[in-house]
Amino acid sequence: MTWKTKLKKGLENASGLKIYRRLPFGLDQLHDIKYILTEFRMETVIDVGANIGQTASRVTKVFPNAKIFCIEPVADTFEKLKNNISSSNISCHHLAMGAQNGSVEMVIPLDNSNNTMNSFKTPNVKDQKEGFKKETIAVMTLDTFCKEHNIPVINYLKIDTEGFDLEVLKGATTMLTEKKIGFVQVEVGMNPGNLYHAVFIDLKNYLESFDYYLFGIYEQVQEWIIKKPILRCCNALFISKSLAYNYTIA
Repeated sequence: MTWKTKLKKGLENASGLKIYRRLPFGLDQLHDIKYILTEFRMETVIDVGANIGQTASRVTKVFPNAKIFCIEPVADTFEKLKNNISSSNISCHHLAMGAQNGSVEMVIPLDNSNNTMNSFKTPNVKDQKEGFKKETIAVMTLDTFCKEHNIPVINYLKIDTEGFDLEVLKGATTMLTEKKIGFVQVEVGMNPGNLYHAVFIDLKNYLESFDYYLFGIYEQVQEWIIKKPILRCCNALFISKSLAYNYTIA
């Protein structure tokens, strides 16, 4: 055992923490991409359901040259997003994405301090008593958006639309069919009791029909609502077969 290994072991024993030269696989999807696909160029990112810019901020730190398109439908949240963005590589767009162009009513809590809980789904009776408002949102398909903004390729597509993720993908059939998207990240529900998020197996089957395969699972959350040790949701990251087969794991 070298002195470096002994020092590392000593520090780990003293602190109770693990020391890594880089993060283990499965903790951070951006770092996993960077270190596994060493020659991959992260040039164009579309963040559907950008919220106040958390993902855009993370992408910029790992891939500072990436051009990011932030899509956020809720007016109040969109204003916060714009105020948080300072990079010239990031553009903000006030709209939603779905299976067809048009408009949709979005359900928004009157107390919208938790910007991550907005949804296109109709709240149940209990939720309605707690107070919600509706906001009419313009909807555009991803295929249309890419055409209007001259985006030939999306290196990374992140979707976080609280249960509407599959509808967003249905509006990207051209980009998916032509393998113009490298990675697709979706937020998925992992058990039958979770009626809020899109069902994992539905999204998996849909993406696999376009030859997109599971790359990794991230940000796992257990059932905090019923306080049970059951996986509630996670971010599932898929990679196109054509991209995956350009690389070999060491």
